Amino acid sequence: MSDNTEYNYSRFVVFCLEAYKRNKSLSGAEAFSLFDRYNITDYLVDGYDVLHSLGEVALVSDISDFIAKRTKGTRGGPPAA
Repeated sequence: MSDNTEYNYSRFVVFCLEAYKRNKSLSGAEAFSLFDRYNITDYLVDGYDVLHSLGEVALVSDISDFIAKRTKGTRGGPPAA
């Protein structure tokens, strides 16, 4: 993987983290914890080719759906926002 590709992935993940944090009124630590717990970074990098063309609202919605699918039927899901 080239340095430029790594850079693009990193910028995209940070953008998504900040957008999710802002939209859900979370602290940076809370948002990062959710991204870590549900492997959202891997999801974003794996789907970069499609996901990076989405707008902020669609990305936040997609991340929320991703988390919801992983918390369905489990206790202690993500914080309500």
